Amino acid sequence: MEERVSLDLNGFWKRLVGVITILTAFMILVTGGFLTVHSLVTGPYCDCGDSLLLTVVGMSLTGVIVGITIYYYLSGSFRTEKEDLREKALKTTRFLPEEQRSILNFLIDREGVSLQKEIVEGTDLGKVKVSRTLKKMEKRKIVEREENGMSKKVEVAGDLRDIMAEK
Repeated sequence: MEERVSLDLNGFWKRLVGVITILTAFMILVTGGFLTVHSLVTGPYCDCGDSLLLTVVGMSLTGVIVGITIYYYLSGSFRTEKEDLREKALKTTRFLPEEQRSILNFLIDREGVSLQKEIVEGTDLGKVKVSRTLKKMEKRKIVEREENGMSKKVEVAGDLRDIMAEK
């Protein structure tokens, strides 16, 4: 039976709604401000020269400030979420059998990738024990192995690799 890990995306949707709200408010304010300034300046005739230029520059600066604010708002939230996810993943390794935890920690120290013979040399496990343990870990989708000459390349699997290999 395949186990699935579901991520809580509730925080992401809240941030997304916040960003859409900020952008909508910005668009309404800029449009209203532009129309107000334009109607005050033009009056019965349209001699829009300098005041239109100032309005456009002001709107552009406001757009840049809003963009920077949104960027920092989102980037901080995503960084925090990724750190929390990594911490939870590391806590999960405590529930692995000792051999699997040893191999996984070895792989994490090497950014998620190593040759099988390097795992044998870098841990206190023998060739057979490493091979059998990796086979179990492969079935549980913790690692992936592929032929690499006389040895096998071992890599932490997919999403787990992305979370755990980042320091």
